[in-house]
Amino acid sequence: MSCDNPAADQERRMADTPDLSLTTEYRGARLVLTYRANGTAALTINGIERQAAALSSGETAHLSSTVQTDYEWHEFIEGIVRPVAGGIEAVLLANKAEIAREAFQTPTDA
Repeated sequence: MSCDNPAADQERRMADTPDLSLTTEYRGARLVLTYRANGTAALTINGIERQAAALSSGETAHLSSTVQTDYEWHEFIEGIVRPVAGGIEAVLLANKAEIAREAFQTPTDA
């Protein structure tokens, strides 16, 4: 649906766009890296949002946190959201080793 207000059209498209999420389990921890339609990225570990960042057009987001995976054992978790042709790529790392990656198509501003 279109109206005479381009800003309202853009807001409507953003509201209708679902979040894009990369989810994995790592040593008993549930890791979720989300790219939201409003242009923010978030790293959630075991249901708790640990870090979020607003992305400018063409910008790469680096999010990080630690998680305890065993008695006195901690893992450094990184989430990277970067633009790629036609969408975004989400990558999760644990102690610098890649554990999950996915590319998502993003809607165009047609």
